[in-house]
Amino acid sequence: MKKAKYNQGDMLRYSNKIGDFGWAELCVITEVFTLPDDASLFYRVMWLGEETEEMVYHISHLDNSTMYSTVMRGQ
Repeated sequence: MKKAKYNQGDMLRYSNKIGDFGWAELCVITEVFTLPDDASLFYRVMWLGEETEEMVYHISHLDNSTMYSTVMRGQ
C-alpha cells in the first residue's frame, strides 16, 4: 500500500490563481482511510472558514496536486 503524503491533523493551504483573480483557503486532514473493498487511500478534509464543509478526496488527487501545500504538520 502506498504511504500517504499527509497525515491526520495536517493543515493544508489550497491556492488557485486564474488570470488576475486568485484565492487561498485552509483545510485540515481529519482522517486518512481505506474503503473495505478498495485498498486505495482517501483523505477526509474539513475546510476552515465561515462556511465549513467536509469533503473526501482520493489520495492521488491531493498528493499529486500542485495547488495544495503544507502549512502545519499535525502531532
